[in-house]
Amino acid sequence: MTERHAAGRRLLVGLVGFAALLTLVSAIGRVVRGNAVETSDTDDRMAELFDVNLAANVPAFYAAGLLLVGAALALVLDSRPRSGASGGRGAFRQWLVISGLLVLACLEELAHVLTDLASAAPEDLGEPLGVTLVALGVLVAGAAIGMSALFVRRIGDPPRRWLILSGALYAVALLIEAAARGWLHAFDPPGEDVLKGVEQHVEELAEMAAAGIAVAALWVQLQLIGGDPSAEVPADA
Repeated sequence: MTERHAAGRRLLVGLVGFAALLTLVSAIGRVVRGNAVETSDTDDRMAELFDVNLAANVPAFYAAGLLLVGAALALVLDSRPRSGASGGRGAFRQWLVISGLLVLACLEELAHVLTDLASAAPEDLGEPLGVTLVALGVLVAGAAIGMSALFVRRIGDPPRRWLILSGALYAVALLIEAAARGWLHAFDPPGEDVLKGVEQHVEELAEMAAAGIAVAALWVQLQLIGGDPSAEVPADA
């Protein structure tokens, strides 16, 4: 393992570890609030600040920020001189496509802010907006799976493996969200609030981890070709 690979792995562990920490803090906050007889406004605000199921707070902006950083790194890779399939701007412009997918994923993450607006909007506006958000989530899941399949042979390791893992995690997170919420709505099982809380935390952890893995993969790829803009990373590296 080269020093650049080791540094990339440390970055990956750090980003995913911070996502896990945010998820743990959110879970603890929910348990404390659920069991407390009385909570202060300060306690409520602090819990909401780290609640993974709420928008415009630390976990939401962390995930969105990682996705934007990943999109920027992919744009930098795309700006490299055209030099083949692995290093710079390949024939299929894979880095530009990846950047677009990450921007799309960021919009999906930020779209949770619009969910609150949809619930408070008039029925003739709220329903189309809700359908739009669902369609956007399905599109991102499909794009993530497609990214993994399309670029599996076009990017060197370990970035290739990490991008596949990132795309799979993000797709699984969105599928968990759709399947779990549909099941809860259809069957209304006992302990629905607890099950919904578990689903939300698993889903958000997977999304944040996927974003962190993508950033680490792109950073390593950039480091691998950083010394020579025309360098290529062989697919079996």
